[in-house]
Amino acid sequence: MDTTMREQIAKFENYPKLLPLSDSLSFGVHMSIAGGYVELLKQMTSLNATASAFFTSQPRGWNIKFPELNKTQAFYEGCLAKNLCRNQFLAHAPYLINVCSDSEDTRAKSSDRLLLDAFIARLLGLDRLNFHPGSSSDSAGYIKIAQNINDVHAIIPDIVLVLETVAECNSKTTIGSSFASLKQIIDLVTDKSRVGVCIDTQHTFAGGFAPESSFGDDLLNLFKKEIGTEFLFDVHVNGSLTKYKSGNDRHQNLHMGELPLKQIEKFIKSLKTEGLKVPCVAETPNADFYKDEIQLMKTWAEQ
Repeated sequence: MDTTMREQIAKFENYPKLLPLSDSLSFGVHMSIAGGYVELLKQMTSLNATASAFFTSQPRGWNIKFPELNKTQAFYEGCLAKNLCRNQFLAHAPYLINVCSDSEDTRAKSSDRLLLDAFIARLLGLDRLNFHPGSSSDSAGYIKIAQNINDVHAIIPDIVLVLETVAECNSKTTIGSSFASLKQIIDLVTDKSRVGVCIDTQHTFAGGFAPESSFGDDLLNLFKKEIGTEFLFDVHVNGSLTKYKSGNDRHQNLHMGELPLKQIEKFIKSLKTEGLKVPCVAETPNADFYKDEIQLMKTWAEQ
């Protein structure tokens, strides 16, 4: 990002009001913005979805440009027309971001990209941006992540930066492979009301976050004990192609793979029992099952 764009973002004041908050869980899948942000609303309708996750900008490559305000405004107005709320959407930053990288160049590019994507999310009337914590060869990585969160908070109003759980439990450099790891970051953030966590069922299963035999019953309870449900801002609901505690990030559709469907059901029901009001979105590989997966999650929450 050149200095001019960063200055433009820092000086920007004409943000829309935040969209309202929904009073219930919502369910959907990760969707494409290839046709523009407003296309998300059409996809939600076609899938009978009440939630959507999406990349705020193109997920591959560092080339970025200032967002087209007419397109973000069209999305915002579409949400108002359909009575959609900000906690029905999960804006997702690109996977290539690593704000704690050992490479100074990668850190600089990642910091710029995190700022831009937080800016876009807020232009859309949303209040949360999901990103992977990253990897670092030493504990200073935690400080770098927290500092980046603080820096974004200082420039972009209202935005909550959401740290996603990761599967790589066998890695010595990946940050976020346990609830304790994420808590370390949160403890270093100045405004703790604007930092959160995304629980991914595949990542936490492959990462061994909860006992295998009682995974669905215990996952939220352990999160509540180690971090607190006030920090849970969204959920990724995925099956696992790999076995428990494999340390591999490999998603599968909900009714397939190594993570028993019954355990996913128990986890969804625990969210409802706890009274949480977060978006639950599947990032599963076969789109043929999207509509069925959304309906399945809805059914679980209604029982």
